[in-house]
Amino acid sequence: MRHYLALALLGTLAFQARADDATPDDRWTGTGELGLASAKGNTDSQTYVGKLKLAKDTGQWAYGFGGQFLYAKSDGEESARRYEAYGSAAYELDERSYLNSTVRTLRDHYATYEYQHSAAIGYGYKAIENQRTKLLFEIGPGYRWSKLQDEQAHDNGVIVRGYSDFSHKLTDTTSLFNTLLVESGN
Repeated sequence: MRHYLALALLGTLAFQARADDATPDDRWTGTGELGLASAKGNTDSQTYVGKLKLAKDTGQWAYGFGGQFLYAKSDGEESARRYEAYGSAAYELDERSYLNSTVRTLRDHYATYEYQHSAAIGYGYKAIENQRTKLLFEIGPGYRWSKLQDEQAHDNGVIVRGYSDFSHKLTDTTSLFNTLLVESGN
């Protein structure tokens, strides 16, 4: 099972390695966040979150990498522990259309699935792209490897991956954004 994930990752890296049209001026951009919420009273709880998102656009090629974590405890007992990482590469077909490949891994100690790994290829379309607003959609086939929590049962199979990304800049310092990822299979 891990061999399939490694092959999918190598496929994505090989897809990215074809980006020989990059210039020395190309730079990675990114965003990150760290957060802590702490409550004291009848129940003492702490929640820690972190996200990192990196992107690079060379014109014909675009790359994205990122990860996030969530950890929480309440009255000294752990109540959430989740980690996720992903990578993607996209080849621009024209001003609005592109082909992409993605890999993603997710581990959640309190969900139905202990882990889920997926690899997919697809078609993307930039419905809106200007200085203030961005809206894009992606769809394509893929494969998911997953294991049920506390069982030796694996649930692997073909999936359809759908993704949308929306952002709108209200002011120079305020933006709205929404990302939706659907990986649907049996």
